[in-house]
Parts: sequence; C-alpha cells; structure tokens
Amino acid sequence: MLFTIPVAIALLISRLVFTVPEEPAGTELLMLVYAGTACFSALLFVPVSPLVTARSLPALLRPCAVVVLIFTIALAVDSQTRAAIGQIVPLAMMLFLLLIAILTPVFVFHARSTEVRQIIFTVLAILFSAPVWLGPLTEQTGNTPGLTNLIVGVSPLSAFAVSLDVDYLRTGWFYRHSVLGSLRYEYLSWTAYALIYMTFISCLIISTTKIEYDRLINYLRNRVAIS
Repeated sequence: MLFTIPVAIALLISRLVFTVPEEPAGTELLMLVYAGTACFSALLFVPVSPLVTARSLPALLRPCAVVVLIFTIALAVDSQTRAAIGQIVPLAMMLFLLLIAILTPVFVFHARSTEVRQIIFTVLAILFSAPVWLGPLTEQTGNTPGLTNLIVGVSPLSAFAVSLDVDYLRTGWFYRHSVLGSLRYEYLSWTAYALIYMTFISCLIISTTKIEYDRLINYLRNRVAIS
C-alpha cells in the first residue's frame, strides 16, 4: 500500500502549513484540519483497480480503514492532539463513512477515475468551505434559520465538529473569516450525519449493483448474438 506514504506526507504538510494556536478549542480545530486533509489526500492518492466491482466492497473498505489508521497515528504523534486522542472514536467513524462516500464513485467509474476525482475534489472543496463563502448569503437573506442551518450542515467540517462536540464556527479563525460565528444556527446530530452518509453510500452501492447487472445482461446478449 504505497499510497500510505503520500497520505502521511500530506498530513505532515498540513500540520506545518496550518498553524493552529493553542487557544480554546484549538486542539479540536487542529483535529479538523487533519480530518479534512485525510479526505483530500485519500481522494488524490488511493489507487483504484479495474477488478473492483459491487461484489468486492472490501477492496474499497481496506484503503479507507488504512487512511483512518494513518490519521489516528498522526493525532497520537502530534503533541497538541495527543491529549485528546480519547475523543477520536466518533471522529474516526465519521471520517471512515465520508471516505467511503468519496471513494465509491472513483472505484465504480475506474475507467474515468481521473475525471471523477477532479469532480469530487471540486465538490468536496466547495462543501468544506461553504461556511466561509456562503456566509454572506445568510446576512443578505435575513439570517433565515433554515438556510443558515443548511449552509452549516452541508460542510463535512460540521460532521467532524459534532463528532468532537466543538462549535468550530466560533473558534478564532472561523469567527474572523465567516459571518456565521456571529449568527444563530444549529448543528445536526452525530447520528443524523451518520445516517445521511450511510444512506448516500447505500444509494451508491445500489447504483453500482445496477451498473454491474446491466453489464452482465449486455455481455450475455452479445454472446447470444455471436453464437
């Protein structure tokens, strides 16, 4: 599993680039940085095989589990996050679910994996940064609770934050760069995020199964036509 090397390097670089001060919730904020980096690095570096089908789900679960393991090791090694390692179980589970959701389309459409990775990378970047760039929209629309909660909720950072029970939007950096920190909003629960991701994954797997079924039918029809 050579992809573990660039994933580990990406986590190290993120630690060097994103210097999080030791302020209230600073440790949790650094854990969010690690989790986000794990998502993007897995999307970029986890290899896919043309042999992967809907019937070989372990081929997808293994690299996701390895990335979560590397993420856990990074938190255990970092002196700033080591003390909070006891909080990692719900965060690691959420990261695992999100990794499956991210990588399933890449594995399914392996023939066009480069294009699929680019699309997912763009969508992921938009969702992660939604609380920053969509924040002004909440002010222009009068801070409608439904819209504000939706903008907060679509970001995977919020799923990671509820796993750590931290209001990341009111930490120093986000308070300076997002108007949401000064508004009223509510996070979804950890269970709600887990159910949303599991439902999304289930839909992807069902779609994959249908794709494989259609391929099998077309193959059998071609064999019949040739004979």
